Amino acid sequence: MIVGVFVKPPVDSQAAWTSASESADPIERARAFFLTAKDIAVPVDPDTLAIKRENVDREDINFYMVYAKPSLLPGNTSYQLMTGSELLASFLRISGRDVDLLFIRGARVSSISRGDAVKVASTLPAALPSASAVLRSP
Repeated sequence: MIVGVFVKPPVDSQAAWTSASESADPIERARAFFLTAKDIAVPVDPDTLAIKRENVDREDINFYMVYAKPSLLPGNTSYQLMTGSELLASFLRISGRDVDLLFIRGARVSSISRGDAVKVASTLPAALPSASAVLRSP
């Protein structure tokens, strides 16, 4: 029994532990999601291409909802498909406060504040505005 404490764990279990401890950090989880995410359905204003703000009666905070899968979109919604880095860039182009929240429905990361989005975006490659055409959900 005592020998087990002094024996170095196998490489695979050590890598699994490192991965699990990194994923416990919400910023690192968000970074991993935005780095690999593709085809996020982002409701936009068809004229300005700005992310649509949720209609919530609050003046101190703004809420935005995007969808990890287009099939989750409400009907009759104008949207663009974006990668994770395009979404972050689009979210950060909107003027707002550090406490504004972006909700990602259907993803491992459920939400991110503007302040945390700035931190995550600084670790990702720069993204150009989305080149996706504006689509309409059925």
